Amino acid sequence: MKEMGLSFLSLKEASRAAIDWPDVYFAPAYGAAEQASLDATWEVAVWQPGPIVYPYLRRSIDVELAGRAGCFDIVSPYGYAGTWGPAEVSTESWAQFRAAFRGAMRDRGCVAEFMRLSSLVPGADALLGSDSTLQSTQHNDTVLVSLQAGYDAYWTAAAKRSRTAVRKARKLGYQLTVRAAAAADLGSDGAFRQVYEETMRRVEASPRYFFDASYYDCLLDGLGERLHLAEVRSADGAVVAAALFMQWGQLLHYHLSGSQREAARAGVNNMMIDGVIRHAVEVLDVTRLHLGGGVTAEDSLFKFKLGFGGERLPFRVAQSVLDDEAYRTLVAARARARGTTEVELIESGFFPAYRAA
Repeated sequence: MKEMGLSFLSLKEASRAAIDWPDVYFAPAYGAAEQASLDATWEVAVWQPGPIVYPYLRRSIDVELAGRAGCFDIVSPYGYAGTWGPAEVSTESWAQFRAAFRGAMRDRGCVAEFMRLSSLVPGADALLGSDSTLQSTQHNDTVLVSLQAGYDAYWTAAAKRSRTAVRKARKLGYQLTVRAAAAADLGSDGAFRQVYEETMRRVEASPRYFFDASYYDCLLDGLGERLHLAEVRSADGAVVAAALFMQWGQLLHYHLSGSQREAARAGVNNMMIDGVIRHAVEVLDVTRLHLGGGVTAEDSLFKFKLGFGGERLPFRVAQSVLDDEAYRTLVAARARARGTTEVELIESGFFPAYRAA
C-alpha cells in the first residue's frame, strides 16, 4: 500500500491491506455484510500518499437499459462512510485523487456515484472542495453523545423526558443485559431477530431494513466481540427490546434496534441506551456513542436520540455523473420504459434518475 497513485481493492484484498480504517463503515468487515445482503460488490478506492480511502458498492446496470454490458454505478455502504483522508493530506492531493478517480471509473464503465458523507471522520469538506462536479446537500443530522466525562456527566446533560423514561422502565422491573453478540442471537429464531423484524414490520419499514442470515453472519465474522447486543427483559424473562451496537476503537455505533410497542411506551428504549452508555464507559472504555439520525429531519426518532444530550452532526450526501453521455442514454431509456419524460425523471429528485421507480 506504499505505491503512489490510485488503486482499487476487492473485499479480499482490502481485508489483507495495511490500512488503519477510520471507522467501521469504511472497513471490509462491514463491507462484507453489505455485499452479502445486496446485489452489489464492495470495493474500496485508495489513493497514496494519504491514504485517501473511499469504499463503495458497485451496482450493475441492466444490459437492456444500458444497451451494452459492463455499465455500473456506485453508492456508499449504508450508514456513515464517505471518503476519508487524514488532516495532513494536501488540497492538491485531494484534487489529484478525484481527477484520477473520475477518469479511471469512467474507463471501467461507471456512470454515476452517490455518496453518504459522515461527519465522524475528516474528509468530507476536503472532498467537496476538491471536485466541483460533486453536488452535495445536507441530509438529516445525526446525534453524537460524548462519554469522555463519564456516566454522571451524560446523565446530567440528558433531557428530563429521557431521564424520566429511564426511571419509569426501571420502576416497572425491566432488566438490561449488554454483552458480545453470538451466532444464536442473530439466527432467525434468536430473540433479537424476532423483536427487530417485528418492529420493522410494524413501522412498515423498507425491505432494505430486513437482512438475511448472510448479512448477520458476515457482520459477526468481521466484528467478533466488537459487535455488542443489548437486551431488555420483562419480569417474566421475555425479551421486549434489543439492539446491536458496533464498536470501532473508542467509538460505538447504535446499529439495529427493535422493541415491543407496549414496552417502548414504558420507556425501555431509553433504559436500554442509558444502560449501554454505562456499559460503554465502565467496561468498554468508549468515549463516544453515535446514535445516528431519524427517518426524516426532526421526526420523533431523531428527537428521542437527541434526548440523550448529544450534539448534532451534519450528515451530507453527494452525487456526481461520471459519464454524461451514458447517463443521458440511460435516463432516456428509463423514461421510455416508464412512459414518462426525461425531465420528469430528473425533476423527481431521485439519483441516479434512471433508477427511479
